[in-house]
Amino acid sequence: MQSRRRIASALFALALSPAPALGNGRFPAADQILLNPADPAHLVLRATFGLLQSRDAGRSWTWICEAAVGYMGDPAISVLGGGSLLAGFFGSVGVSADLGCNWGNLTLETRYQYAFDTTLDPADPARAWVLTVSVDGSRQVSLLSVDASGAIVEALPVGDGFVPSTVEVAPSDPNRIYVTGAIENEPSLVLRSDDRGHNWQRFTFAAYGSSPLFISAVDPLDPNLLYARIDNQQDASRPTTQRQPSDHLLVSRDAGENWQTVFSLDGDLYGFALSPDGSRIATGGPELGLYLASAQELDFEPAQAPVRGLRCLRWTEEGLLACGQETLDGWTVGLSRDEGQSFEPLWHVTDLSPLECSPTSSTGAVCPAVWPDIARTIGAAGGEPPPNVSPPPSAAKDEGGCSLRGGSSAALSPAALSPAPPPACWLPVAAALGWLGRRRRRQGTSI
Repeated sequence: MQSRRRIASALFALALSPAPALGNGRFPAADQILLNPADPAHLVLRATFGLLQSRDAGRSWTWICEAAVGYMGDPAISVLGGGSLLAGFFGSVGVSADLGCNWGNLTLETRYQYAFDTTLDPADPARAWVLTVSVDGSRQVSLLSVDASGAIVEALPVGDGFVPSTVEVAPSDPNRIYVTGAIENEPSLVLRSDDRGHNWQRFTFAAYGSSPLFISAVDPLDPNLLYARIDNQQDASRPTTQRQPSDHLLVSRDAGENWQTVFSLDGDLYGFALSPDGSRIATGGPELGLYLASAQELDFEPAQAPVRGLRCLRWTEEGLLACGQETLDGWTVGLSRDEGQSFEPLWHVTDLSPLECSPTSSTGAVCPAVWPDIARTIGAAGGEPPPNVSPPPSAAKDEGGCSLRGGSSAALSPAALSPAPPPACWLPVAAALGWLGRRRRRQGTSI
């Protein structure tokens, strides 16, 4: 997750920055890891330079370029129960039924134009819920049930007049769906449905102004117990010594009606993970390190293992997975079998290789031409070592990028893949939404 900032300011800072072009103008990093619910060895990692996939529990990874999927930036992603990959972004939802080689794109209508978030449907793991918003003045928010073929099975209205941030479904009760969002200069919104999205109750949370809540997990056994993070904008004019903690972890035990702040730090809480049984919590972020607590006691303590580049967490039956940074931690994905007291390097970004696909496939047609530049940037085999640089503030914090291309139900052809537009293409979208903050990157949990 990232500190709150106006979209326009971030994009202009990125455009004017003299930093090298690393991963959409940003320092190469991984920020979300997902697990195939039917195959624990199948992992998908979202990075600033594409989608990465592992079929051996994270020990080796292959790369899928953004152009093959049709996006630029940070898509909302899900791994469906059969192993199909789903990516939602501006104007489209991309789906691959063959592990990333061929991609079909579902073009979204104007009323569903911006796919903000997605989560697996526990009632039918072959489908995902995609949270969308229209880009007109109505800000119509909807939930789309999308299957592995890329078809919209069901479209449900959630509400209007606000900008959504996250959607989550209770693992123990697929009828219980939560959506969060925000309205400028008004309290945060929490919407709850007890009948699978057909009717909604709306609650507000005003403790941190209009900063939106981002649901991180729902307890695996209790549909009323949920966790969320909030990014409280700092007053930059105040001296650093007088500033309050900027990021907060909150808990609700009454299905989103009331919230308790249980942990706060002055920094970015990018990572959150809940143990498979819901009894343990892990959270943290870059330079903040890793913190763990009992879900019952909420007694957060720093873990012994230093993880300076922490950007995502995922708790599996095998252990706690973390996204780190090679230059700081010596690994890109690490595994802890002792609840964060130590991490073993699981995978290094230098070992990344492109996904092998037919030259006539979406990925095989376009990614090989892009790979040499990516390899040089990240230092993977087949490329030159990247320059010794640190991520500039604008590049490290920015989340910009978009694709205005619509897709078709067929696999993308090389002719359909024009060069991705620059990050500034998001400006009219931001203006249309009237959104003065920006959403955090969604982090995976272990549920």
